[in-house]
Amino acid sequence: MKRLLCYDKLIYFSVIVYAILISWISVSKHNSFETYAWDLGSYEQSLWSTLTHGKFFWNTPNFGHFHIHFEPVLFFILPIYAIYQSPITLLVLQSVFIGLSGIPMYWIAKKELNNQKMGFIFAVVYLFQPFVLSIQSFDFHTEAFMPFFLMLSIYYLKENRFSFHLLFLFLALTCKETVALVTVFLGVYLVFTSVNLKILSKPSVSIINKKRLIIGFIEIILSIAWFFFSLGVMSYFLQATPQFQYGFSYIHLIWWENFGKDPLSIIITIMTNPLLVFSTLIQSLNEKVLFILLLLIPFCFTSLMEIWILLIPVPWITFLLLSSNRYYWQLGLHYTAPIIPFIAISAVEGIRRLGTIENKINQVFVKRLIVLMAISTIVSSLYAVSLGIPHYSTSSLHEEALIKVINLIPPDASIVTQNNIFPHLSHRLKVYPGYREDI
Repeated sequence: MKRLLCYDKLIYFSVIVYAILISWISVSKHNSFETYAWDLGSYEQSLWSTLTHGKFFWNTPNFGHFHIHFEPVLFFILPIYAIYQSPITLLVLQSVFIGLSGIPMYWIAKKELNNQKMGFIFAVVYLFQPFVLSIQSFDFHTEAFMPFFLMLSIYYLKENRFSFHLLFLFLALTCKETVALVTVFLGVYLVFTSVNLKILSKPSVSIINKKRLIIGFIEIILSIAWFFFSLGVMSYFLQATPQFQYGFSYIHLIWWENFGKDPLSIIITIMTNPLLVFSTLIQSLNEKVLFILLLLIPFCFTSLMEIWILLIPVPWITFLLLSSNRYYWQLGLHYTAPIIPFIAISAVEGIRRLGTIENKINQVFVKRLIVLMAISTIVSSLYAVSLGIPHYSTSSLHEEALIKVINLIPPDASIVTQNNIFPHLSHRLKVYPGYREDI
């Protein structure tokens, strides 16, 4: 019993160590001027201007915030940021929440594998996946909160505690408007599995299946309504900005303009023009194949054994791959945040399926497979480090001199500065990022 309780405590200790380590790396990057106006500076200036000047999430890089993304989670972050108003607060908070996502991952894995030790190892392996490290390797983004909320939502779904499931699903939706494009398919999954018992991992009594059906429809309706409500809010704020001239109701649709100029026309084009879809998908094919492989290799392709859960993020993955913005499918960024929880959970389910013989889990097989996954994660993460994820460099004399110069600038001065200096000056209303590095 003591040994079992040991892993329950060890996961909390591991999360603390992980959060401290990643926070240290993130803060070191910031102190070395490796954070930028887009996006740490814009987030920090948005929070600061709201608190100190009553300007609603105003920032100079984007002429505001809520026309770029609808992220109500910022209202929850605001009081935490108010305690210590600094970019460091955001970087540490981001690292803490990524680490915390390992706890529900552990709860799910230990139950599915019926082994606390293997559940613990799997949770640690998850935290060092290349795309988990990617979420926090570049500046600050609200996507960092998605894995924690989505993991908890799925955990409570598995426990049939639907009120908590919906609560954390809603919190995930507040992180960014785009997560609704994933949660809507979680609702579809619930509807489908509630009426087709053959694909249920653990069939329940009929009353639970009816609840799953109802919850599934609620999630579908909530996700669709939330997405279009978000578009409406962003469109309202967009009208007061220079970006309104581009003619898009949602400014990021510019990356899918070959499919249409509004969400509905884009969806219709994707569904009715397979040749255009195919020709777009094969552009930068090597990079896109590498993207898919790096999602699956660390888990030794075990996610493919639980295809129904794996299918939940596939529409969002496809949408990323159809974009003309290659950053959407590269390491080092945050766009996979709503994908990773489903890849990881489908991997757990896949391991359980592979290791189950005559309704009993072969623990020897499971142990060997998870050890192989740990090795695979180390190799893939080393590859990620070779690409600069995460990256750390010590401060130089030049940077120390730069800090001294920044401290000499009068607080009421109007400034145009470089992208990587902006986050160190974002406690001002009149600071603007230059578009040339030699400004």
